[in-house]
Amino acid sequence: MVARVNFFEGPSEGARQATRELVWPGIRDLEGYRGYIVLLSPDGDRALGITLWQSEQAEEASRHVAETIRPRLEAATGGKVVKVERYQVGFFDVTSEET
Repeated sequence: MVARVNFFEGPSEGARQATRELVWPGIRDLEGYRGYIVLLSPDGDRALGITLWQSEQAEEASRHVAETIRPRLEAATGGKVVKVERYQVGFFDVTSEET
């Protein structure tokens, strides 16, 4: 499993709403998609968007979609994705709850 981590700087409340309206609908049906986690900083001006992919190939195939979503996310929030990194997932266990 592979994780793509997007480092976002800007109002985290805007990121929360844009995640539900722009990002998640754009990626959830892609081949190899396994999950999405958004972490918001306590000070409210940063967020991490972590997408999980079944394989490196699935993550690579999703990059074009991610690159088209990022400018819309930035326009909707007034924030900026300042960095994107990829990681191998060493352990994964999440129970889904709506928040």
